[in-house]
Amino acid sequence: DNSATCGQTAAGSRSGNRPNAKFIFSTYGCDGARAMVPVVVTGAPDNDAAISWDDATDGSGSTYSSCAPISLPVRVRNQGGVNMTDYSVVLSVDGDSVGILNGSTTIVSGDSVVLNLPAYSFVPGRHVVSARVVLSGDTVSSNDEISRILSVRFCGGTYNVGPGTDFVTISAATDTLNQVGMDGAVIFSIASGTYNGQVSFGSFNGADSANTVTFQSQTGNAEDVILTATPTSTDNYVISVDGSQHLS
Repeated sequence: DNSATCGQTAAGSRSGNRPNAKFIFSTYGCDGARAMVPVVVTGAPDNDAAISWDDATDGSGSTYSSCAPISLPVRVRNQGGVNMTDYSVVLSVDGDSVGILNGSTTIVSGDSVVLNLPAYSFVPGRHVVSARVVLSGDTVSSNDEISRILSVRFCGGTYNVGPGTDFVTISAATDTLNQVGMDGAVIFSIASGTYNGQVSFGSFNGADSANTVTFQSQTGNAEDVILTATPTSTDNYVISVDGSQHLS
């Protein structure tokens, strides 16, 4: 048992029973001439469709707005041994199927095409977007579906706050605005009632002297909207304003 001799030493220390060795690879390869080596892959399935987001046209830095329907591009690849002619792509948003694109382009084995998913009108906020390619006879499921988080900014306009409306609570409206930002002047029209919960106003991305944020009572009487909360020792507030500008 040489565990005491070869056990791991502490950082910055040195064991007298262990050599300090350093290996450097300055080059790699063969000394002889290079030659082409043919590789034949056998056993590949006849039907195997794969899907990925098309980063060439939809990079990670892309931003989206709720001002117009959004159509996301995907790349569908034929990894099977026969041509793909009868396939489709199912679009889902937040777990619900919202559209199907039936492929109309034949994809030969080893090739791929870029397809635009059905346009969908997103409400402002963060959404889980999934796309799943469907091909008859495809037994390889690991490459059939992709997902991403999509941040959709507020389009300028009026949004209702209250039960059964765009945002159930005031805090839900402000939290969403804090997360995704805005592309125009936004007005939150609040239904009469009592709203329980702390409300935080942050630095709204996109807000300026033209793109303002307004919270107002639907009745025009501010006393018809009441905010309540139970502050804690660390979050001792009902309304917090931190870095907000162009807010009324």
